[in-house]
Formats: sequence, structure tokens, C-alpha cells
Amino acid sequence: MILSGVIAIFLAMSLATLPSVFAGSEDIGAGPGNDAPQVYLLKKAFDVCKDNLIPDGSVPPSGQQFGCVKVGHDDYDNDYLRTNQYLFEGEQVAILVAVRDLNGGALDILRADLAVDGDLIAKCNEITNAQPSAEGETLAELLAGGSSNEWFGHDVSGDLKDQPPGKSAGTDDGFDTDYDKLYECIFTLTPDLADGDEHTVTVIAEDQAGETGESVPDQIWFDPAIEVDVFTSDGGPVAFADGWPEQTVYSTNTLKIHNAADGGVVLAAWIAGSDLTSSESPSKCPVTNVLDSDNIEFRCKSGVYFENEWETLDNPDDTKDCKLNDCQGADPIVKDIFHQFILPDSTAECWFRLTYPVPCVGLFDQGSIYVYVRAL
Repeated sequence: MILSGVIAIFLAMSLATLPSVFAGSEDIGAGPGNDAPQVYLLKKAFDVCKDNLIPDGSVPPSGQQFGCVKVGHDDYDNDYLRTNQYLFEGEQVAILVAVRDLNGGALDILRADLAVDGDLIAKCNEITNAQPSAEGETLAELLAGGSSNEWFGHDVSGDLKDQPPGKSAGTDDGFDTDYDKLYECIFTLTPDLADGDEHTVTVIAEDQAGETGESVPDQIWFDPAIEVDVFTSDGGPVAFADGWPEQTVYSTNTLKIHNAADGGVVLAAWIAGSDLTSSESPSKCPVTNVLDSDNIEFRCKSGVYFENEWETLDNPDDTKDCKLNDCQGADPIVKDIFHQFILPDSTAECWFRLTYPVPCVGLFDQGSIYVYVRAL
């Protein structure tokens, strides 16, 4: 009995020291997959007919019937009066976007670029960790309720708390630095792109796997053609009834100004005139051999707004600037600022009257009425 117990113990000890046996293996793996980045538009800013809002822009060239006009009024700005989206050469648009990557987080977001018709044109700057307006304040502090961050005249802080939308059902809206990056994209219209056509502008973001996401398309006209039809109601020159010295006579037809510009461009319009010369000589009216344009007056209708007061037809002066109340010596078609504008495919109409001075001898049938237009 004693011997049997000893053998059992020995066998148990022998089994415990035997090596383990490798039976085989099976592969294992897991991954969250890869989704394309999501691009959310937060803000847009336009720098039109000036060069002081967004860096490195320029004022487009101007002539009698092309270019833009400086509003020159504290209460109004071209950015707000320009009712359609178009850019002239040198003008700019800035776009602020949030780029989100749900599977890889912010670390997976590689870049963002502004694209025109799908072609990458301008690199965007990541400003996620840029210092906001308050010195030393980080974006995280801003999102937590810090001071206002001005982005080209826009307050970003409120938008970042509401945009982008929640990552999934039940999550809070707003910018999340674990998943999102902030980019600003600044585009200047260059001569090679100023083709007078409408283009699609987007922001395209790319992750480290090469997947891309795109913002909602935005349609912007590049350098739309400024076309104006100037004609009279009867197809002839502006003509006046016969009269005598010191008599006031009225035009027998009207002058019409039609906005035929592309891209929904709104035009501001002004009128000036040359002095009238006589095809018969000798002539005198009343001091020299020309009839000064100051003897002619005009008033115009724009839309349903009719200007009751008559204004003197002044000579143009190209040494002057072009503002709403005076464009190189030409006067606005009406005094009311908003009715001075001729809307797309609309026509303004003008009447004239002439007072003959004393003495006035000759046939003053040679002269011009000048129409100046500029885009808002």
C-alpha cells in the first residue's frame, strides 16, 4: 500500500513536467474602415472693389463702362449692395470651413484646397490652433466661451458652437477638436481665370488614405461682361423742339439705358454731356461759338421711381474719382441711392429740356450725351 502511493506521486510529478503541444494558429484582425472627410461651410467673405479686407487683393481696372464703383457711404458697403455672386479681376473670396473625420479623427485629416470646377487652385491654411483675437486664448478656450474671434469681419465663436452638426444621434452640435480641423481658403481672381463665365467653387479635403470630401458647390461668375445698350425711344439722336432765346424747350424723345450685363451684375449709372457746336457759322451762344451743356437739364426714371427734380447736364471730368454722387463729373441718373442702380435686364429712361440763352445764333446740332456705368 505504501509502495503504490509512492508510484502515484512519481507519475503525477512526471506528467507535470511534460512540454506543451502547439496545435496550430488562425489569423485575426479588425479595423473601423475609412470614411471620406466631411466639409462644412462656416463663413464666406468677399473683398469687392477694394483691397483692405482680405490680404493681397486689388481694385479692378475701371473705364467709362466697366469696372466697379466705391460706394463712399458709411452706412453701405459694396459687399452688401452686390446682390449676386461675381468677382472682377483682383477681387477675392475667403471661405472658412470645418473638416471632420469620424473614423480617424482630426489626426487623419491631411489637407484642404479651394477648387474651381474640380481643379485645385488655392491651398487652404489650417487655423485650428491659431490664436484668436484675445491674446493667448486657444481655440479650445474660445469654444468654451472665450472672447469673440473676428474672421474678416465675422464672429466665428458662435458658429463653432453650433456647427458642424453632431457626430451621431444624441451627440452635441459644434466643433470638436478630436474630430475636426478649421481651414481658411483665400481665392483671388487672376487674369487667367477671368473668362467672363460662371464657375463652381468648392473646398476639397483629403485624409491620409487619399479619400476626399467636398463642400456644397458654390456658383460664382468670374469677370462678367459689362454690357449696356444706350438708345433713344425713336432710334434717332436726342432732339429738341424749335425755340427762341430765353425759351425752354423739351426733348421730343427719351434716352434709354438697358443693363445687358452677364452674371446678374447690378449697375450704377450717371449722365454727362458735351457742349453743343454749330454746323452753321458764324455762331455765338451766348459768349462763345458753343452752346454750353449747362443750358441742358435732365431727369430720369429707374424702375418705378421717377425723379421729379431737373438736374444740370455737366461736362465730364476724368480727373475726378467715381463715387455714387459723382462719377468723373457725371451726375447720378436719380438722387435716391438704391434707384440709381439699374437691375439686370432692366432699363432706365431719361428726359431732357434746353433753355436757349441770349444771344444764341447758329444751329447747335453736334454734341454728345455720355452715359457712365459701373458695377456694384
